[in-house]
Amino acid sequence: MSILCRRRNETQKLHPESIVTGVSLRSFSFKELKKATCGFKEKLGSGAFATVYKGLVVSNGEKHKAVKRLDMVRDCEKEFKAELNAIGPRPSWHRRMQIALEVGKGLVYLHEECSTQIIHCDITPHNILLDDTLTARISDFGLAKLLRSDQSRSSTGIRGTKGYVAPEWFRGMAINTKVDVYSFSVVLLEIICCSITLSQDALVEGDEEVMEVMERLEKQIMIAIWCIQEEHSLRPTVKRVVQMMEGTVHVSAPLILPC
Repeated sequence: MSILCRRRNETQKLHPESIVTGVSLRSFSFKELKKATCGFKEKLGSGAFATVYKGLVVSNGEKHKAVKRLDMVRDCEKEFKAELNAIGPRPSWHRRMQIALEVGKGLVYLHEECSTQIIHCDITPHNILLDDTLTARISDFGLAKLLRSDQSRSSTGIRGTKGYVAPEWFRGMAINTKVDVYSFSVVLLEIICCSITLSQDALVEGDEEVMEVMERLEKQIMIAIWCIQEEHSLRPTVKRVVQMMEGTVHVSAPLILPC
């Protein structure tokens, strides 16, 4: 987690909410940030208009470890506002589900609509980019596996990111597109939660919008559980996943619940 601060004297407080509307971020004084970074002692990196320092601020049980200090005030107000907007607001439930659906449709294209079938092999939040309209784009095909027209599966070494890798990778089995379905299920749960902490409280705490659509929430969770089945043959294709998300296919209770 990073904290941004503009260059000010030690007694003046930074009030992000006063410069960016609709952003719920805690305000820290310059003095607090100076203490957290031991006087801006350890530099982690720098950019065109700011320097990032290592720091430690304990707030509500969270440890924030990076503080960005703007070096020039002259032309950086616009950039400062843009970055606060980028790291602060939580997307609405509708927008989160739209992002998840767009990722699913992207996988349908890779799995079924390309002239050469592509298994991405590394579907994670880090490899999902959002453009200016928050439209999702799948990126980073460095680990992707291309299947010949006469292939439905492939034998290859383990690829992917810890926590998103399907169990068949570890069994030395030939893999198919269902490995992407498994990874997508983890991403879907994280999009639902807006967090990598997949607890019941994380699903609904402070999210009145989700509380109002609990039936839809439960449906998305069931879809994710179908996709995360340990036995790959029980997982639906990503095309069927998209149909379930769109409501054109009924979502039944998963056969096996994860432990």
